[in-house]
Amino acid sequence: MDNIFSNWLERAIDEAMRLAVSSDRLDIVRLNPSTIAAHYSCKGLVLSDTGRVEEHGNFVVGFHIADDYLRRATNSMQILSCISPQNCFHPNIRGRACCIGKVAPGTSLVELLHRTYEVITWQEVAPNEFDALNPAACSFARNSPERIPVDDRPLRRRPASFQLGDMVVSS
Repeated sequence: MDNIFSNWLERAIDEAMRLAVSSDRLDIVRLNPSTIAAHYSCKGLVLSDTGRVEEHGNFVVGFHIADDYLRRATNSMQILSCISPQNCFHPNIRGRACCIGKVAPGTSLVELLHRTYEVITWQEVAPNEFDALNPAACSFARNSPERIPVDDRPLRRRPASFQLGDMVVSS
């Protein structure tokens, strides 16, 4: 690992850890120098053994940042891996594969975490069967719009109060 990448990666993981501290729905574990596991406590969908689409509350996604990440655009499926559950149900998820779109060189880990959360919770969905990983989930999205998004809560907790000039505003 070169120094530029190593320093960038440390900052990226520190920012991701700070995001996790500011969230009720995200925990992060560093597995090795360039890999983390993100545990999302949110509502998403799974396909049961009986073929029913059901809500599920816990998702684990692995993020591996390759040594050349700062130099080349990459397909998100080379970075992300759905660890559990294996029966996630979304047009952009099939087995371990999870697509959050193209990733520009140096895209922040925090942005990747947010984009993944938006997919898991169905806040981000484009039901186009022609480029989907899961065409059945596309059909579900078109036929069940009242169930989308599955979880509309933000990933980051809203602050209880903030400073506005000389005034403190509470939410």
